[in-house]
Amino acid sequence: MIQAHQGQKVNFRQVCHNFALEQVQLQKEQLKKLGLFTNYEEHYITLDKKYEAEQIRVFGEMVKKGLIYQGFRPIHWSCSHETALAGAEIEYYEKKDTSLYFKIKLAANFLGKENINLLLAAVKKTATYVLVELEKKFLGKELIGKHYFHPYRKDNKGYIVSGDEFIQEEEGTGVVHLAPAFGAEDFMVAKKEKLIIECPMEPNGIFNQKIGVLELVGKHYSEVNNYAVTDLEKRNLVVRKKVISHSYPHDWRDKNPLVYRVPIPVLYKNNEPILNTEIIDYVAEIVASRGSDDKETVLGTDIMDVWLDSGVSHWCVLKGKRLKL
Repeated sequence: MIQAHQGQKVNFRQVCHNFALEQVQLQKEQLKKLGLFTNYEEHYITLDKKYEAEQIRVFGEMVKKGLIYQGFRPIHWSCSHETALAGAEIEYYEKKDTSLYFKIKLAANFLGKENINLLLAAVKKTATYVLVELEKKFLGKELIGKHYFHPYRKDNKGYIVSGDEFIQEEEGTGVVHLAPAFGAEDFMVAKKEKLIIECPMEPNGIFNQKIGVLELVGKHYSEVNNYAVTDLEKRNLVVRKKVISHSYPHDWRDKNPLVYRVPIPVLYKNNEPILNTEIIDYVAEIVASRGSDDKETVLGTDIMDVWLDSGVSHWCVLKGKRLKL
């Protein structure tokens, strides 16, 4: 197995390039055995430098039409392979995890009572909740917008209770914690509420400074799970803990569990996003003449996904018969 982080990335990409060509030849032979009659000499491959250049030009046309913007979306991510996975590449297996009920303290009085703790900070607006000591019922919408103290971060800025209908009353307490960078429903709630969305995880599953908790920086997410459970127990914040078994997405290649992650796919200059058609055209010319492994360019980690490879084939291949974007 070739490791991407060993040696120069151009060499790694060359190995991938050679492997792809081997597979093209293998598929040709297999199709011939199946009796498929076609012109096997006239074909296109998406790794051809001219094809790659046309892809970049299509991207430039999309920029001109205002179709490109910087956005976020949580996707299934393999930390072991450091790549996103398509739906067809995901396999589901039963996985055991710790289900935790822990307390989060509200920052102000609620219904005339001090020191109120939520059992975890999103609620369902129409669900009925009970303030046990007061024996009083109230709707979840009465909690929305209330500030709470984060169990780890000390800044206590902007931590408010949100509400959404995806929360189920049939299971748990009807209150859950949100992790916008690590869950599809969580992300949509955060986007609707215009909350700040940051991904504190590196592609390999290691937490960086954005996590905001010094003790967790440099730790793998699997370590952090165990750390959080143990730490919350020590602080007497855990009300209930149990092990659950649930169907969980795994990488089809190495069978390792996946995570949700929010990457940021755009062009960058000095860490600032840029969408400049002149630069895009210039890059396309370089790729057309020297390929995408040109040593004078900086190789980034963001890619144009496979959907663009196939989606622009009519533009790249049909000579003189291009369809309009």
